[in-house]
Amino acid sequence: MKLFKYIIIVIVLSGFLFSVKRIQLIQVYSFDSMTSYPTDIVGSPDGTIYVLDGMKNRILVIDEKFNTSFILPNKSTINQAVGIGYDNGVWIADTPRNRLCKINRNGEFEEVISLNKNNEPVDIIFTESKIIFSDKNNHDIGVINKITKQIKKLGGKGKELGSFSFPGPMVKIDNNFIVSDILNGRVIGNSIDYSLNFLVAEFGTEEGKVFRPKGLTIDKLKNIWVADSYTGLIQIFSIDGSYVGIASNNGNKINFNTPTGIWIDQLSRIWIVESMINKISVWKIENE
Repeated sequence: MKLFKYIIIVIVLSGFLFSVKRIQLIQVYSFDSMTSYPTDIVGSPDGTIYVLDGMKNRILVIDEKFNTSFILPNKSTINQAVGIGYDNGVWIADTPRNRLCKINRNGEFEEVISLNKNNEPVDIIFTESKIIFSDKNNHDIGVINKITKQIKKLGGKGKELGSFSFPGPMVKIDNNFIVSDILNGRVIGNSIDYSLNFLVAEFGTEEGKVFRPKGLTIDKLKNIWVADSYTGLIQIFSIDGSYVGIASNNGNKINFNTPTGIWIDQLSRIWIVESMINKISVWKIENE
């Protein structure tokens, strides 16, 4: 009888602990079929949202009132580009053309950084003095000095920490940058100077692990939100690798359709890009 009571108590406590890991999301707005296989999303300091619509060679622009417009590059093409970033303007990781491009609202290319022909940039983030891009072909990270334009390569193909297999989306947090190490099925943290490498989320299909991590974003508590394009889940981890929670609605975890890009704005709303169904949705975070 005592053993039975103990089991009941453990089950109840386990259910309680399990329930507090549910991060409640309430959908606020949705944009359906305004893009063709959107891949990435970023916000600017003024609250404007930019979604890369690479298959249609354009960028969807959404203002604070959910009004939409498009940036249409008029000097070249960003067709099938994969990643988007923001640093005093919109930047594109133009994957098939081996370059990084800054594009203004009129669609004009303000700056183009040409890379080597074997470089295939997937995502792009910034520090005050550096441009950082993930390279899926060389399985490494490129760090560009903004002034000299010299490139330093970090990592390389492998399974040990500091190495990658198809590095993808990235996000900066303090003096570190976090990378979705896609084919290794994990999320890795690295210090900007690359003196420190650490594991944020490890491989697995169960809750608290990742299988094909893609989009990354940071919340106001500096937790890392990870979109898993295989399981459809969005999970939250602290920078030390602790599992914080999972995106849910009414207590049930949400399975999105191939989420590839995510962004948390100044109002603590999360924007989610679901590539396969050409959808961008906006959700309020209730119990962050």
